[in-house]
Amino acid sequence: MNPLMTIAKKEWRSAFLSPVGLVFLGVFLLASLFVFFFMEGFFARNVADAKPFFRWMPVLLVLLTSAFSMRLWSEEARTGTMEVLMTLPLRIREIVLGKFIAGMGLVVVALALTLPVPLTIASLGDLDWGPVIGGYLGLLLLSAAYLALGMFISSLTSDQLVALLMSMVVCGLFVLVGYLPDLLPMALEVDEILRAVGTGSRFESMLRGVLDLRDLAFYLSLAALFLVLNGFLLERRRWGQSPDGAKRRNETVAGVGLLACNLLVLNIGLFPIVHLRADLTEWGEYSVSEVTEKMLASLSEPLLIRGYFSDQTHPLLDPLVPRIRDYLWELEAVGGANLTTEFVDPTRDEESEGEAQSKYGIRSVAFRFSDRHEDSVVNAYFHLLVRYGDQYEVIDFNDLIDVELKGTGVQVRLRNLEYDIARAVKKVVFGFKSTEAICAQMKDPAVLKVFASSKNMPEELAGVRPKVEKVAAEFKERCNHRFDYQIIDPDGSDSQINPNVLYQQYGIKPMALSMFDDRTFYLHLILESGTERQILDASRSLNESDIRKELTAALQRQAPGFLKTIAIMKTKPQAPTYPGMPNAQVSFQMLERQLAQTYEVTQVDLQSGRVGGEIDVLVVPDPADLSERELYALDQFLMRGGSVVVGAGKWEFDAASRQELNVKRKSTGLDEFLLHHGVEVGEGVVLDRNNAAFPVPVTRMIAGHRFQEIRLVNYPPFVKVAGEGLSRENPATSALPMVVMHWPSSVKCKDAQDGESDPKATCSPLLSSSEDSWAVTEFSAQPDFQSYPEMGFAQPEQTEKHSLAVSLTGVFESYFKDRKPPVLGEDDSTQGTSADKDKKGESKGHRAGLVERSEAQARLIVVGSASFLQDLVLSISGQVSQADMANLQFANNLIDWSVEDVDLLKIRAKERYARALAPIQESGKAIWEILNFGFALLSIVVIGLVKMGRRNRAVPMFDRFDDEGQEGGNLS
Repeated sequence: MNPLMTIAKKEWRSAFLSPVGLVFLGVFLLASLFVFFFMEGFFARNVADAKPFFRWMPVLLVLLTSAFSMRLWSEEARTGTMEVLMTLPLRIREIVLGKFIAGMGLVVVALALTLPVPLTIASLGDLDWGPVIGGYLGLLLLSAAYLALGMFISSLTSDQLVALLMSMVVCGLFVLVGYLPDLLPMALEVDEILRAVGTGSRFESMLRGVLDLRDLAFYLSLAALFLVLNGFLLERRRWGQSPDGAKRRNETVAGVGLLACNLLVLNIGLFPIVHLRADLTEWGEYSVSEVTEKMLASLSEPLLIRGYFSDQTHPLLDPLVPRIRDYLWELEAVGGANLTTEFVDPTRDEESEGEAQSKYGIRSVAFRFSDRHEDSVVNAYFHLLVRYGDQYEVIDFNDLIDVELKGTGVQVRLRNLEYDIARAVKKVVFGFKSTEAICAQMKDPAVLKVFASSKNMPEELAGVRPKVEKVAAEFKERCNHRFDYQIIDPDGSDSQINPNVLYQQYGIKPMALSMFDDRTFYLHLILESGTERQILDASRSLNESDIRKELTAALQRQAPGFLKTIAIMKTKPQAPTYPGMPNAQVSFQMLERQLAQTYEVTQVDLQSGRVGGEIDVLVVPDPADLSERELYALDQFLMRGGSVVVGAGKWEFDAASRQELNVKRKSTGLDEFLLHHGVEVGEGVVLDRNNAAFPVPVTRMIAGHRFQEIRLVNYPPFVKVAGEGLSRENPATSALPMVVMHWPSSVKCKDAQDGESDPKATCSPLLSSSEDSWAVTEFSAQPDFQSYPEMGFAQPEQTEKHSLAVSLTGVFESYFKDRKPPVLGEDDSTQGTSADKDKKGESKGHRAGLVERSEAQARLIVVGSASFLQDLVLSISGQVSQADMANLQFANNLIDWSVEDVDLLKIRAKERYARALAPIQESGKAIWEILNFGFALLSIVVIGLVKMGRRNRAVPMFDRFDDEGQEGGNLS
């Protein structure tokens, strides 16, 4: 038999027959479960990940491996068998490795007994097994380093207790040194060195699911070094004090020193190599995606990404800096010569600080922190600068991090670093381009077709055609045969164009000056590129600047990678709840700030009856009694191939109410418009047993007196949409962790009835409530816990799923196709109906040129909540959950999908804020805890019984041989 395995089996049997090992195994299992379920608050966190379990393992393994290693050599020295072992015809390396394999076998058994923890998590939620696999592999390597160190210390003493304590102290120091930067302010260089030496800090990447070659090499280097030192100490005992032994001792010391130097050089050489790693996470959260690689490969000018980080910063931010640095190094390796990354501490360089403040507006932030020794404030930098040419974007700590309240403490982590940087790069690189660059990046050459009548053209529109021709000629000259234009007169004497053909092919019809004027004319601008077609707005008197803006925006839509423009409709102030109170203004500044990180954002007033051609997506978050002109602006923007996102809920938060929680019914003015397109919005509020928490004022009766307090309650009108409620067919929702719909109305695709025209746009659900939801038409937002103690609201016997958001894509027919369009023109502010103005002859305007059919790329997204993006609602709900970030992410995804910016959408899909646990009752939580603790105790009992059985079956050595020395005597 292999001597190495013989030693391993012998040590294995001895360990399993030792009650001390069983005690330490039990302590390890129970301590790990206690930390996970109680200290880390698994059920309170409500997140399906095993990171809290693995986070404490570098500490708990110190106890376990020290207990396993303390007897491996100390026992031999105490019982006097060390000399016998040294005289056996065995190589020292075989003995050392045999004992090491036996110890690792015990560690494998101990870790295998913790598998019920990830299995429990997987049973309750969508567990990402990548970090679990990485965590267990990291624990094996960490255990190998600890075990080798413990064996080395055990070989120094014959006292097992001394060996145990010394191993725990030394291994504990290796853990502590990596976390010293979190406890003490120090220079960034010292910080990185200490983190590189710490066994616990090295484990953090594996905790995230990333196998880094540098970490693997570090743990294996520690194990190899201490195993060699262990063998050296044993060999020294064999050599004695003879001259030959002294010579061999010196040679071995030199060899061990050379090995230590080589291992040190290896780890130092690997330190800057960041791309040799494997990302095991399901979504590739910590890898540079193909999208980012292509973006960096397309750079034509040098790109600079500079990190402004202070050496002395907040302790919670300090551990994030090395991760940011590593990622920037990886980007630099991918980006090549056109990408440069830098790290600067402005507090050490006055020139850099002055440039940061004056040129880029980067200023230090005051961070307050306290510990057991002091309560202080530190002014520090935590910013990233992305600069391309003369364009730059600054990413500060608010954009980079997420702060999570965890019990009485706070946990800070990076959000999605790749998305933040890619978004900034895209904005500076593609934000501003010349006309030549736009045309060069178009997939196909473009042709502008100008259908302009020479007869019956209104006086106020007569100058549009020559202006369009002038601007088009400029574009043709600058685009170098990638752009051309045609002036077509459908009413000309030599025209062979049939009006029916124009309508069927382009969807355009002649316009009239007024409903009483039978003189018609054409004035339409259509841009064709390949198989795609866009209708430009020419319904008013345009100057050359307006035409140039419209044409530039249309060409940019044909050229991938250009900065898009998002328009948010200006909201109308809410009427006061009580007379004499001021109007309450509903704001969406959080939404604006979120979209402004990636797009140009502007506000529009639809009262003018039009949306500018430079707008790519129109967001109507809180429509209220939309007028005919506002509806027309929305309709024609959709007909020109735009994308519209509407919050069409029938209930809205009453921001004017100060006494109690209140919502009120509202009229959007969109009902007929949406029904025309095949979407029906319900009148009631949808409530769901699967909901989000909300701080609600609750009235309590104490000794006959009323007291009002703010209580955090599960609030059914805040419908939490997750799992199957998110459409996996649409990229805007396929990677979302959840969305919270506040006081939502049902939104469903309406089937065409007999005699109705079937809408050509395809309607698909985006969000749905759970099966435990219901809708009520008579609704009070204030929960009544006296009448309904369980949830504060009456619960029906039967519940059903409700659709809460839908998307429509394809060809749309105008809502105004069979209706009278409004009058547009110079008298937009004139009061009175259009019919009155026509009859009186007061109007100097003209009837709009109606586009009756949209292009195939038009999109309409209808969301059944008018409050899910309101600042006040998000700020309040965001204090107790991640609903604010989830909803803003949902809105951003909708915009990305609307403008077909799938690159950023793919990157953002990696940003998974939380994998929530399935709803579970308190009794169910207790059952899972009991099962895990019960399995651990049962395992210890079973192992103990097996030990007792083996001990009872053990045969004394003298009973195994008969009187003649032959094996086979009394075996009883």
